[in-house]
Amino acid sequence: MRLPRPVPSPAAPAEARRLLARARRISRDLGPAGVAVRLVQRLVPRRILFLEWYDVFEAWAARPGPSIEAGDTEARWADESDAAAAGALFRGEAEIRRRLALGDRGALLLDGGEVVGHLFFTQRPYDENRLVYRTGGDSWWMYDGYVDPRRRGRRLYGRLFGASLNALSQGGRPVRAFSTVDRLNTASQRAAARRGSRIIGRVLTVRAAGVTVSRVRWVGGRPSWRVHRGPRTVTLPGTSRATPGG
Repeated sequence: MRLPRPVPSPAAPAEARRLLARARRISRDLGPAGVAVRLVQRLVPRRILFLEWYDVFEAWAARPGPSIEAGDTEARWADESDAAAAGALFRGEAEIRRRLALGDRGALLLDGGEVVGHLFFTQRPYDENRLVYRTGGDSWWMYDGYVDPRRRGRRLYGRLFGASLNALSQGGRPVRAFSTVDRLNTASQRAAARRGSRIIGRVLTVRAAGVTVSRVRWVGGRPSWRVHRGPRTVTLPGTSRATPGG
């Protein structure tokens, strides 16, 4: 008995071309290592093998930054009364309340009086998938930057970023904010560079069967490899108690 030949989905060739173009772009920008990371992330379920490759960025604020006030758009620090509106974006009210109760600072982006984005800062140890980053002094860890997709394309996030750092540095003291950007997210990498952030380190994390292998390398330093089941503490360079390689 002859089996009928499968009819290919009309979307399949287009999807294949899209993936091939994406692979070529990654290869051009990041080389074979970038292609390998992307293939693993797409083909292997995260519950079996978790793989993360990102850059650590540093941003300074030593003088007034760009103003956020333009038209109906503004930025301000969040308080408990903003938890519901900020949480409605995607994290949930309870999570926003938890962060504020722990002392994190949340900068809100408002458009026409509606909360459309946020950016959080903390001086607590921050757990980035089993790597716990420690800041110190006038340094902050920056996380969870988000803008409603319907408002994207207006560079609102960049203005929120500048206004937040400006607010943190009030009093004339320079402050630093650290963050991570996925190596494969070249658009965000370029955007971070345009905002004046610079890469200070690169991190690779691989986890399987409860065991994590992590590689941390600061610019100008040697890579530091660790195999660990629990969290690995990493103190950022230039902060108090900093140690090369984490």
